[in-house]
Amino acid sequence: IFHSIFISNHGETLGVRLDTLYDTTYFICEAWIEEDICLSWTRVQFPPYDSLFVDTVPYYVPDPEVFTIKDGSLTVMLSTCGDVNGDGDIDIADITYLISYLYMNGPPPPVLRTANVDASPDGTIDIADITYIIAHLYLDHRELNCPFIPPHD
Repeated sequence: IFHSIFISNHGETLGVRLDTLYDTTYFICEAWIEEDICLSWTRVQFPPYDSLFVDTVPYYVPDPEVFTIKDGSLTVMLSTCGDVNGDGDIDIADITYLISYLYMNGPPPPVLRTANVDASPDGTIDIADITYIIAHLYLDHRELNCPFIPPHD
């Protein structure tokens, strides 16, 4: 089990996302009454089986968009909202990178959440984000807003 130590200024846990562990238990009936009533169930390790129970256990795993763990080292991946290509600047290259990603099968942004600049609540990245960056750079200089998107259950 992983425990994050990163908290946003809104009190949201950062650095982890929720995942689910599926634990399957198999049972075989030792004594049947009629076709559908079992008097005695025995737990077995593997199929064949007559019944099964699937338990789901939620747990947290490291979010690879926030940091990586490799060879015992933790690397926090700093990111700036709108720096889609990850070069440290917000400029026309980010617009080009996002167009390539969305419409020409280009690579995804190194940190995907940096491209959700219009604060889509579901994290959708689309033409609206391109338009938003253009407006930020060349029109009204609106503030870019890449909210933390909590993981889906």
